[in-house]
Amino acid sequence: MSTPAQFPHDPRFPSQPVPNSNPGFAQPYRAGHSSVPGLRISDQDRQQALEALGSHFAEGRLQLDEYEERASLAAEATTADDLNALFVDLPALKPNAPLMPMYSASEVERARINGGRPKTGIMLLTTIGSIVGTALLNPYWEMSGLIMFLIPAVAVLLYVLKIGPAEWHAPSQRSIERARLRSIRTEHRYQAEQLRAQRRQQRAELTSSAMDMAHRSLKRFQGPQR
Repeated sequence: MSTPAQFPHDPRFPSQPVPNSNPGFAQPYRAGHSSVPGLRISDQDRQQALEALGSHFAEGRLQLDEYEERASLAAEATTADDLNALFVDLPALKPNAPLMPMYSASEVERARINGGRPKTGIMLLTTIGSIVGTALLNPYWEMSGLIMFLIPAVAVLLYVLKIGPAEWHAPSQRSIERARLRSIRTEHRYQAEQLRAQRRQQRAELTSSAMDMAHRSLKRFQGPQR
């Protein structure tokens, strides 16, 4: 069995230093192994790196775009140096700290869309309110057109200054987990409904078979009709 390699900030072995002359996954952690420059990594190494990046994202060290970029690079990495470059500015995780699960691009995008809905709703209400307000006040107020400036002002507040809860602008680890849990529950309900439908069909088939058997038995008991 191959042994997963180690990189300098590897959360699996935070207390074991790796020589600076050959940092990263190029240094196998098992005793008795010599360092091999450009050591190729396994799927297990990539998975560990992705989970470590998820932990750093959950703890706030990485922004969403940084996490997405590094996760994509980690998934495509082929050597220890490729993974090593993703952790040079990140500290080692605490010993025995649980690694966060990897999030797929679809999960992150779904959480981003859900989190941005309040901003979209506010912008729509502001736009509609400004247009209606300008139309209603125009006969009575010459400066009613100023109301339209609310639209760019609110847009700047929401999309440039990013006011409001943090989840409006970048999905948090908690919001992604909630979305994942909802998806799992929906899938479970769907599977449960399918199972109930299969059981109903089986009961109907058993009932039909039992009735057919009873009918044939009754005919044999009655014998041939004259």
